[in-house]
Amino acid sequence: MFKSISLLLLLISAAIHPAVAETIVIMGSDTIGAKAALHLAEAYKAKMAGIDSEIGFEISAEGSSTGVVSITEGHADIAGNVNGIGYVGLAYTETPGIKVLPVEGMLPRAADYPLNRTLFYLVDANIRLSPVANDFIGFTLSPQGQHIIESVEFVPIY
Repeated sequence: MFKSISLLLLLISAAIHPAVAETIVIMGSDTIGAKAALHLAEAYKAKMAGIDSEIGFEISAEGSSTGVVSITEGHADIAGNVNGIGYVGLAYTETPGIKVLPVEGMLPRAADYPLNRTLFYLVDANIRLSPVANDFIGFTLSPQGQHIIESVEFVPIY
């Protein structure tokens, strides 16, 4: 009888306080990964901490940050070349050793800067996103998420 009551209480407790462990995987360019994704993930985990959910993140990113390090440490071919020109994401334009050149008289933060790109979330259309992954995307697009985007030197969507 005692075992039955204990098991019933455990099941009721699990139903009331589900401890869902989920890992959100973010892969792609470190334009987002090396700067914004880390901050967004930490803020989202903090938001979810009060809901008895355990959220993990796997962030895999390569691109601009490895290129910036190569330039500033003199390993890239363009670093020692008087004619060398490279490009990086907006978040890296303040990196020591990087000189930003105007394009058509405009610097990167100008509203009409001609060399810009929109970043997209890509998901497998054949796989339904989990509610947590969907909520994370909503969080990144929320005013709080966009404030984080702006704090790491990206341009918010609004």
